[in-house]
Amino acid sequence: MNNATAPAADAANSVEHELLQAGVPARVRASRKLSDGIDCIVNRISGEWLLSKRGLSNGGSVIVLRALFVSLLVLFIVEPASLALKDVLDPARAWTFDGRRLAHCLVTHLTTTAVVFGSVYTALYARFAAQWRYLADVYNKIKEAEVKYSTQDNAADRLAEWKAGFAEDAEELHLATKKIFAQVIRTWLADEKVKAAFIRYTTGGEERYRNLMSSVLWAVRADDNVK
Repeated sequence: MNNATAPAADAANSVEHELLQAGVPARVRASRKLSDGIDCIVNRISGEWLLSKRGLSNGGSVIVLRALFVSLLVLFIVEPASLALKDVLDPARAWTFDGRRLAHCLVTHLTTTAVVFGSVYTALYARFAAQWRYLADVYNKIKEAEVKYSTQDNAADRLAEWKAGFAEDAEELHLATKKIFAQVIRTWLADEKVKAAFIRYTTGGEERYRNLMSSVLWAVRADDNVK
């Protein structure tokens, strides 16, 4: 079977090489640029940079911080900007700063800010719960497959790829350093087959593997003896 699939793989690689040599299509470049721009804006205003830039794991405390960040953004940026826009559009008002009026505006919108906080917290927690259930479900399916198919040909290789995918998903969802998942990832990525699958199929390869392993080791305090 391996001999039969080798020519097909070589042909596919040849086609990919030919297409890549032609350059990035303009529509792909434009759509990627637009998508990256939107992602950057959403990342900043939603507080997701606490996860992607600061490396915090998702959870209740981070959700509170993100909800608080969005609420303060609304209170101190959006509301004053709205007030300023009203003044600009009102010909009866002079373009002078009125601190007392601004303070009154902020106080009167505290209830709105509280509603924003509650709404953002609810939405983020629902998303977090769904992501947690997804990872837990994948883990359970992997363990079930280990029991059912461990004696089949190539089962170890397929399971290794699945475990590597679990580790990648956990990192993408900012849940890899949660201790309940970190211990699993640490154990699985220590297996040479899982490590090879992760490096082969994951963007970032060896460097990403080392960074992830370092993160999960710290999460479970496995390297305390090295200090």
